[in-house]
Amino acid sequence: MKPILNWRLASERRYTIEDYFSIEESSAIKHEFLGGDIFAMAGTSLQHNRINGNVYTALRTRLQLLDCEVFSSDLRLRTPGGLYTYPDLMVVCGSIELSPTDRLDTILNPAVIIEILSESTRNYDRGEKFRLYLQLPSLLDYMLIEQGMPLVDHYTLTAGGNQLNRWTQHQHTALNESVALESLGIELPLSDIYTGVDFDDAR
Repeated sequence: MKPILNWRLASERRYTIEDYFSIEESSAIKHEFLGGDIFAMAGTSLQHNRINGNVYTALRTRLQLLDCEVFSSDLRLRTPGGLYTYPDLMVVCGSIELSPTDRLDTILNPAVIIEILSESTRNYDRGEKFRLYLQLPSLLDYMLIEQGMPLVDHYTLTAGGNQLNRWTQHQHTALNESVALESLGIELPLSDIYTGVDFDDAR
């Protein structure tokens, strides 16, 4: 699910976190929450779902012998800056830390976050959302996957902290390349990520 950031649930109103959870409990769609604003999240394309399924399957297979678990976009995340959102994919290693103050399950400690880009969310996922994700002390890898071409941007944390200048970017553009998730000790071939994807149909 991807956020539509120019659509507010109601203009001029500032929401509390309890308002947000009440809406989430009764709504058929998911929402993001940040700073008193609630944003509806749109449905996803066929290509998005293919890529999501491919990556989920590849990760789940590779993580079977590790103390790590992959989750798809039905699980909520909270950042220290107060963003509540649903990443396309998250990996948690070790014990799962849930927020003790939120009445709905909300995870706090992903090691890996993966977003599948679209026209409406590309700038957000690369910009403001990434900056909010950087506040997560557990985060070691951030992956951005394009739908319309073989292109994966992989940001990995280097030693010394989680400021933006301490992240190294690796870009992969060929189907015979692999993304090395060294924090997990695994690789994800682009050929697996894009299995069944018709780039001519991607939006």
